[in-house]
Amino acid sequence: MSKRALRRIGDPVVAAGPRGVRVRTRLHLTEEEAAALGEVGRYLDSVYRRELTHRIALGRAKLRPGS
Repeated sequence: MSKRALRRIGDPVVAAGPRGVRVRTRLHLTEEEAAALGEVGRYLDSVYRRELTHRIALGRAKLRPGS
């Protein structure tokens, strides 16, 4: 076994956090605001599903295997 000097370990590197990360904020909603938000969510869901159904019918949607 030859005696060699150990190599120096570099300084630790800390990577910057990713940009555009979602912000987790809790909303304190009234009952009316919560109901309105629920309605908006249901509406957007229906729009999304209609669009997806249309794309599938046209053959433009890529489906994941097994789904």
